[in-house]
Amino acid sequence: MRSPWLPARMVEQPWDYHWSSCRHYALGEVDPLLAANPWYEGLSTGPERRQELWREFLLGDDAKEAVIRRSDWVVGGKDFRRRQQQPRGRAVPRHQGRPSKPGAATDGFL
Repeated sequence: MRSPWLPARMVEQPWDYHWSSCRHYALGEVDPLLAANPWYEGLSTGPERRQELWREFLLGDDAKEAVIRRSDWVVGGKDFRRRQQQPRGRAVPRHQGRPSKPGAATDGFL
């Protein structure tokens, strides 16, 4: 199965990233920085099975992803939802510097 991480050219597998907790959860590597995670522990009673389930979770398809990509869950009117689906460009550059003083046309007299 092709990893969803590959298109970004970051790592082949999520657990290949050295600074991720994934190495602990998916491979069982000891990480003293991590506290016990009750949701992870609840996946299975055996550590090997927990790691296997975690790898499957990371690499598997998410059934909810298609629903989110449809974006019909966005609250708002038809025009608002349409705008949310459009790709965004770069923001318009803002004027640099501080704003002009009021009354500048009167040589500083108010």
